[in-house]
Amino acid sequence: MLLAANANAGVIISFDEPTLAVGSGQTASFSGVLTNNGLDPVYLNGNNFTFSVKGDNYTFKHLFFANVPVSLSGGESTGSIALFDVRLSTFLSQSPDMYSGTWSLLGRA
Repeated sequence: MLLAANANAGVIISFDEPTLAVGSGQTASFSGVLTNNGLDPVYLNGNNFTFSVKGDNYTFKHLFFANVPVSLSGGESTGSIALFDVRLSTFLSQSPDMYSGTWSLLGRA
C-alpha cells in the first residue's frame, strides 16, 4: 500500500485515493483536486516528494508540469487531475506492504 499525504498553506490537496494497494513491480497513480482556499491568487511552481522506500527501489514520475495549472485564483479548484505516479521495484517484497510518502506543492501568493 502507498499512502500520500499533503500540506501547503492556502492550497488544499484532496487526493482521489490517498491510499492505494500496490505490489512489487506495480505502479500507483495518484490524482486529486487542488483548491485555493484563500482570496488571493497562488502561483504553483513545482512539487516535492519524499518516500519511505530508499534508493533505487522505486521510480517517481512527475506529472506536475503536464497537469497542474500555473496559478489558482482565490476560491478556484482544478477538478480531478493526475498528480504523480510511483512504480515499485521488482526487487521489493512480492507481497503488498505499507509504504508512506509526502507530496507537497511549491509556490507563492
